[in-house]
Amino acid sequence: MAAVVAIPGASPYRGNYQSFRSVLMNAPPEGNMTVPVAVKWDGDTDSGAVWFNLISQTNLQISQICALYVDNLENSQDVEIVFPDTQFRLDVPAFSEGLFPVVTNALNFYASCPAASDGDSTFIQILNFNPPPIAIEKSNFSVGAANNNIAVPSGNNNTVLFQGAGVLRGFDIFVRVTAVSADDAVQVQILDGIGGTVLFSTSYFISSANGVQNLALASMTGLQIPFTQALVVHLIDNGGDVTSGVISAQVYYSTDNP
Repeated sequence: MAAVVAIPGASPYRGNYQSFRSVLMNAPPEGNMTVPVAVKWDGDTDSGAVWFNLISQTNLQISQICALYVDNLENSQDVEIVFPDTQFRLDVPAFSEGLFPVVTNALNFYASCPAASDGDSTFIQILNFNPPPIAIEKSNFSVGAANNNIAVPSGNNNTVLFQGAGVLRGFDIFVRVTAVSADDAVQVQILDGIGGTVLFSTSYFISSANGVQNLALASMTGLQIPFTQALVVHLIDNGGDVTSGVISAQVYYSTDNP
C-alpha cells in the first residue's frame, strides 16, 4: 500500500505570479566563455559589497550569465551573491567553493561580505554557459569553534575550542581588559593541545593608567597548520596584574588534509 502524505492546512499565496525568461539552457551565440574576477574584501570595497557589471567589458563580450564558480576558500566569512533582476540569491559559506547555476537575465550582480576581516578574499568565475554537473569534494570545515567569554584572571589558563586533529585555517582573537593593578603584559597563544606545540602567539602591553582597554584584534586567514590533539587558547598573564577582562576567540579549521 502506498504511503499517505499528510498535507497541512495552508493559506493561498497572496503575491503576484510573474514569469521571467531563463537563459540557463541557451547556447551562447559568442561561444562558451568565462570571466574571472577577484575581490580582496579589505581593499576593493569600503562598504563590504561589490557590484559587477559585465556590460562594461572591454573585450570578450558575453551575452548571458548561466553559472558561477565561487572560490571562497580564502575567506573567513560567508559571501552573499544577489541578482537584482530576479532576486536570485546565493550564499557561499566561509572556507568553501562550489559551481552554481544561477537564474538571471541580466549581466550584473552584487557580492556582499560586510563581516570580512583583513586578508579575506573571494575568486569568482562567471560562466556564460551551463556546465555539466561537477562534484566538488567538500572539506569538513567548521566555523563554530568559538568562545566569546574567556575570563582573563591573574595567572594562566587554557580554553579548549576544538578537540581532535585537523588543519588550522584561520582565527580571530580580541582581548578586552577591564581592570589592571599595574603595568603588565598579556600573551595569548593558540596551542596544539594543552601544553602542546605553539601554533600562534601574540603579546599585548597593558598600561594601568588607561583603564578599560580594547586591545588589537589578531586575525589571520589562509593558514594550513596541522594540529594533532586540540585547538586551545592559552593565556599567559606575565605580571599577574590583570584582575578582570575577557577574550573573544574563534578558530577556523578543517578535519581533512590541506
